[in-house]
Amino acid sequence: MTLREVMKDKQIYLRAEWLNSKGWEGCENNVLSVAERFTNNLIHAAKQSADECLLCGPLILEEKSGVYRVVQEEQPIILHFIFLAVVIDELHQRNMITVEVNHIFEDLLKYETVYRIHLDQASNQLLRDKVIDRTVYFNDLAEDPVEIMMSNICDLCQKKLINIDNNSLQKLFRISVNANFDVVHL
Repeated sequence: MTLREVMKDKQIYLRAEWLNSKGWEGCENNVLSVAERFTNNLIHAAKQSADECLLCGPLILEEKSGVYRVVQEEQPIILHFIFLAVVIDELHQRNMITVEVNHIFEDLLKYETVYRIHLDQASNQLLRDKVIDRTVYFNDLAEDPVEIMMSNICDLCQKKLINIDNNSLQKLFRISVNANFDVVHL
């Protein structure tokens, strides 16, 4: 299923534990390494044939009373949402926002005032303000390990997008939206 198909009319709840590298010696580099590999794979896929299908990994969902929770394998989808938000921000900075981009933003990240993705309580507002809405920017003096990691991942993605031309950026946006997840419902 594509990310758009997975998210259609849903709100998904995630834990951001793997973003918290505090106390895990060497973990920060591992998380950034995963984020860089993920970003490079998407960029590589955008350079390949339009028919190529990118598989972003498994997504194990549990549904209770219309609420969906990712119970395992949170990394691919959290990285995907952060990457997609950075790509949309880059499209915005280049004055390349279209009706299609707005519809996809609404389908995947936020429809009017309803956020599609939720992290655990401690990180949820951070994700909303700094990644999705981009109304508050990351603080260089931040001490929260999740904020530091989200900031580092956003910076990594932004640096990768700087040298990408407009046509490739649009293709990268389409590839990331149409990437497939192997969804398992519990």
